[in-house]
Amino acid sequence: MNKIKIENRILDSKSHELRNQKIIPGVIYGPTINTEPIKATLREIKKATEQPGEIYQVNHCDKSLFVKFENIQKDPVSHELLHFSLVQIPQGAEGKVEIPIQLNGTPFGVKKGGVLLTIKDSVTVNGKPRSIPKKIEADISNLKIGDKLTVHDLNIPKKVYAVDHRTDIIAVCRPPSD
Repeated sequence: MNKIKIENRILDSKSHELRNQKIIPGVIYGPTINTEPIKATLREIKKATEQPGEIYQVNHCDKSLFVKFENIQKDPVSHELLHFSLVQIPQGAEGKVEIPIQLNGTPFGVKKGGVLLTIKDSVTVNGKPRSIPKKIEADISNLKIGDKLTVHDLNIPKKVYAVDHRTDIIAVCRPPSD
């Protein structure tokens, strides 16, 4: 489970002054907490968003909470992070999240001249936060020319189920183009 270090934020501090110190203002809210101002370092936010997975753990008011990013605002010109919103996923409740798919291996069909075409690089799943993996790995080394990998073929953990249709294609090994 990815973690994000956040701190409470006093509203007296100006947002642009925080950003000059490489601190990004934000808010956290959810079913068991009121909307509260928070802040995190730019490095912390970048680290979190660059890792696979959509659910994060934070410590807030002496409680460990599961959250996901609801919104990340960026400057339209400089693409600098301006503000973020975290929404709580209550413990015990199921949440719908999109998780990345990591394709491992070189398909047999590619070794024979075929081309691997990746259709989807993520899958939407539903489950409790502790049960949802950061990513789903799939071995594609046995794919022959004409074979496909579908959502049904993915090794999704128990207590988690795919929201995407089981026949949705993840990748296909196509014949070589002339």
